[in-house]
Amino acid sequence: MLKVALAVSALVVAAPAIAQGNAPHCTALEKVQQAAGEATTVSPLTDAQFHFLQGVYATLPFTPPGLPPGDGALLLTKDKGGDGLIIWTLGPLACDPLPAPEAMQKLLAEIKTGRADDGEGL
Repeated sequence: MLKVALAVSALVVAAPAIAQGNAPHCTALEKVQQAAGEATTVSPLTDAQFHFLQGVYATLPFTPPGLPPGDGALLLTKDKGGDGLIIWTLGPLACDPLPAPEAMQKLLAEIKTGRADDGEGL
């Protein structure tokens, strides 16, 4: 996943920013999906998962102030497992990737199903 993260990050950072300042760095979503490769699963996040990640993003010390760029998000995971990558989407653009460690992926799965791994409801 590190190789995918580097490729995706390079694509996004190399693309021109939408505006100046703390504006997100975005590139065509199609290019990011191609760079991810065939052994990568790209999953759109539900509204609940997206809003959860907005809160995570807003509290991280290395992200700019405010909410993340975009109106949606995708989770990129390698078919073999391991860490993943969150890509914020803004229409046809992919912006500012965020690491998605396995622990975060587990939380996202619980949010999607409404159930913790122990079988108890959230």
